[in-house]
Amino acid sequence: MLLLLAAEDMSTITKNFKLGFGSFVDKVVMPYVSTAPNKINSPCPGCEKAYGFRNVHPLDPNATLFRDKVNAAKVSGNLDAPEGGFDAIMQAIACETEIGWRNRSRRMLLFSTDAGFHYAGDGKLGGIIQPNDGNCHLSPDGMYTESSNQDYPSISQVAVKAKEKNVNIIFAVTNDQKNIYDQLKPIIAGSETGVLASDSQNVVKLVRDNYLAITSKVEMIVENSDNLEVKFRTKCKGTEEKETNKCENLAIGESVDFSVTVEVKSCPPKGEEERTLRIKPVGLYDDLTVKLKLMCQCDCESPKQMINQTQSERYLATLSPEEIQRVTEARKTLDKQKKDFETVLSKGAQTIISARVEIADTLSKNFEELEEVRHLVVDQELIDWKRKQQLAGNGAPFDPNLLENLQKW
Repeated sequence: MLLLLAAEDMSTITKNFKLGFGSFVDKVVMPYVSTAPNKINSPCPGCEKAYGFRNVHPLDPNATLFRDKVNAAKVSGNLDAPEGGFDAIMQAIACETEIGWRNRSRRMLLFSTDAGFHYAGDGKLGGIIQPNDGNCHLSPDGMYTESSNQDYPSISQVAVKAKEKNVNIIFAVTNDQKNIYDQLKPIIAGSETGVLASDSQNVVKLVRDNYLAITSKVEMIVENSDNLEVKFRTKCKGTEEKETNKCENLAIGESVDFSVTVEVKSCPPKGEEERTLRIKPVGLYDDLTVKLKLMCQCDCESPKQMINQTQSERYLATLSPEEIQRVTEARKTLDKQKKDFETVLSKGAQTIISARVEIADTLSKNFEELEEVRHLVVDQELIDWKRKQQLAGNGAPFDPNLLENLQKW
């Protein structure tokens, strides 16, 4: 009756929904389940044989059929307190065709239990060392075939698979288990936790409240953000913009604008400079794909350009940012010393030039004095030459080289 009420209640929220049902116990391996001959087929009075996970009823719009399948299910039992719930969650999410998930639909998984969970590594207690591969392994009759062969999935595997398949998980647990499952909420995006009453009478309210909490919230997530710091800012329903990646208590038809800032935290490995960043809301298929090219070096530092670089420049290209900083500071110190030295040289050169000018002035004055002396000598020679010419006319011998020497002067 409660299941029909839940279906009727959901019909007031959405007109197009389907219901499915699956059950789980644990791995049929000691020490999780007793394999003693008298226990393996009947672990408890009136119980059926234990199993890992069974897809009892794939998603279907027939609420009455769903109720009948649930009522016909039999209980089973295991030995230890934790159960194989993570195996069940992984198969319910990974097996899209077998479960009947529709494309581009709001997918919700109600996980109800009164116990804790096994996770990766616990399988070693039963001799199971093969890691969980996160794939679908359901037989035609809906049984999980790798239960005794693969380890339990890890919490991060469940989180990644839920994000990949856009599934929102509602952990409906008893009060004594709530603290444990509350710790999964920050890890598994889009998950919620609710307390299930001992008689499960609040299941209708639990489903409705958590469905509304999920659908009235927009939470942005980023995929493939290694080496990047991605920040979101939005006003949500207020007027003041703040740094957050989610808005809550939104009504149908309300829109929210997010601004995104991407910062490179560290340079990627060589050959991985190009990156595709995927930004999307939790539980929905719409996304924004951003293609990035992370540039930690300019074109002049590329391998093609480095052919003509000096040995010191090629050496700098191999240094870390901290080492380059130290080299840069050392270069600044050397440049300052060089500038100071050039200043001293410049002053010395100016002194030398001044001395040369003084010497040149002195030589010029001496040359002028020599010119005056030379002119006096030439004048005296001309007088003597004329006198000798006169004497030559009177019969004195004539020197033909005398005029030529005077002309050279």
